[in-house]
Amino acid sequence: MCASRVVYALAISGLIFVADASPYDPHVPGAQPWFEGWYTRVIAVDSAVSFGTVAGLFPSQALAKPAYFAGIIVGNVTSKSTQVHQQLPSSITATGSGGTPVHEQPTPLAPPDFSLEAADFSYNLTVSNNDFRLSAYAAGVTLTLVGNGPNVPWGPGGETPEGALAYLPFIDLHWYVYSLATPVTWTFHNPEASPETLTGRGYAHMEKNWGRAFPQKWVWAQGMRMSERCNSASVPEDPEVMFALAGGPAPVSSPWLVRAASGLPMAWLVGYHSQNIKWNFRPYDPTVSKVHSDACHGHFQLNATRLLQSVVITIKADLDSFGDLACPTSSGFSNESMHSFAAEAHIQAYRYRLWPLRLLGWELVETQVIPNVALEFGGALRC
Repeated sequence: MCASRVVYALAISGLIFVADASPYDPHVPGAQPWFEGWYTRVIAVDSAVSFGTVAGLFPSQALAKPAYFAGIIVGNVTSKSTQVHQQLPSSITATGSGGTPVHEQPTPLAPPDFSLEAADFSYNLTVSNNDFRLSAYAAGVTLTLVGNGPNVPWGPGGETPEGALAYLPFIDLHWYVYSLATPVTWTFHNPEASPETLTGRGYAHMEKNWGRAFPQKWVWAQGMRMSERCNSASVPEDPEVMFALAGGPAPVSSPWLVRAASGLPMAWLVGYHSQNIKWNFRPYDPTVSKVHSDACHGHFQLNATRLLQSVVITIKADLDSFGDLACPTSSGFSNESMHSFAAEAHIQAYRYRLWPLRLLGWELVETQVIPNVALEFGGALRC
């Protein structure tokens, strides 16, 4: 979802899960305001285009701004453009397995099984284990996605970007990545384009947010690069490099927690997976993060370091490649972010070498360049 997928925790406690459903499934609403939203981004194989879909809802809440939102994002690296098509349905209904109402919170290990349907048919998502089908309509364009392969999870055993802190009761915003790369077939139709209809294969990054609202400022980014052996006619291969990151202030509303977190730096969650490395960074590792964010120049850099591992991610996008995208605020959905599908990421991964002593220090393990990257600046970090 448009988004800071941001979690910062100040303590660790036990976890209690009560339902046979995935965190990608709908949740039981919490204290209002409360939203949940699903975001899917597809990078086409052997093509310069990428597509995104987003759907969000503040269920059964009277708000000053729209309580339901659906959208389609279209990016083209060649033209360095991002087009955002937005829709405001009168309602979006989320149901569990077999169309049943949602009464219990999900668990991290169960497969997903749920559906979303907008009242104006602008968004329909059905997920049942590895069966994934999505159709979206917004401002005259349509996008259809059909999953046709296994997912690439964030980590083993249902691991999430937040790790052990995902279900602490005082955290007001959560980020769950269901898949870093799911093979899909896609069809995009735009009656004002030539040709009107495009079809192809690609890989989908699939994630979800839920909680009270996005924070006052955030950055989010995601990207993957295909193997050179992978093309539109070949047998699918998982992308050889994938990453996702999000950061913002502590998403807490308790007054004493707000005061405790006010002097702390922004918290960052990072996942970097290549053929040789699968590293995930969280504040409690502990990870020390250094950040430079400049939305007006389309530039972002993050250096995340923990014991023996460090990754530097530098992302750049032309300012003209950004489009406005609605996000969940405490009063409903509003255009609070600038979103580009035409960024490029340069990544360096380092490992601290302990032996031999004459070579003690940080050693460059690999470098990667990833085109077709999504970059989002939100709230007070926008230009």
